[in-house]
Amino acid sequence: MRKQFFIYLGGCLMLFGCSKSSKNEFVPKDEWQKYMIGQIDSLLIINPTVNKNVTSSDLVENEVLKSPISKDKWMDELGAFLMVDFINEKEKSKLQHSIDSAGKNSIENYYSNDTNAYLQSFSIHKTNNVIQLLQWQLKKRTFLMDRDVQMSYQPLKGYRIQINENALWNSPKQIEIFAEIQNINDLRR
Repeated sequence: MRKQFFIYLGGCLMLFGCSKSSKNEFVPKDEWQKYMIGQIDSLLIINPTVNKNVTSSDLVENEVLKSPISKDKWMDELGAFLMVDFINEKEKSKLQHSIDSAGKNSIENYYSNDTNAYLQSFSIHKTNNVIQLLQWQLKKRTFLMDRDVQMSYQPLKGYRIQINENALWNSPKQIEIFAEIQNINDLRR
């Protein structure tokens, strides 16, 4: 019985994993997905170099992505930020909203009171009404896997994704992706 379950599960994963779709066909559903697509378009124009570190347990890998970086590659790099459908999660989780401000700085917070909601929190940090930092906290709980994800994006400067995962078939693991976007024009100043 257990063997049949895993064969069935594998077949379902292959069926859903093999569907054809182009990354260029992504259609944003909310303002934050549109914002991230705009960031990708801006990154294509400035052609930065990306210094990316991926830490998994005790293993650290460094990758340098040199210009020009294709739109498909940027869609891969920033794909995690495009996965969150903010409008859907806002309605489903009935997110609470608050704004904290002092002088030229403000932080807009959305947070869920439901401890099992996918989108636990989302915050927008602004200075002089210009976005400085976006942060998401996600949680996924299923029979097969528990996953907590914290993501931060600093416009045209870098991003960080931290994943804590505990899967039924594997020991718990932590993965961190930290990428610094190095704009050549900023380095010349």
